[in-house]
Amino acid sequence: MSNLSLDFSDNTFQPLAARMRPENLAQYIGQQHLLAAGKPLPARYRSRGICIR
Repeated sequence: MSNLSLDFSDNTFQPLAARMRPENLAQYIGQQHLLAAGKPLPARYRSRGICIR
């Protein structure tokens, strides 16, 4: 029965939102009005003018 308990003291546990969070701009879906070529957000990200996190 011990294999059914949840051990939250382990730091490897992450909530679903943290596991599904995009890690780069290419992983965002459905945001072409913000992320398409020639838009300001990707250019600022590439120039390191903003931080995504």
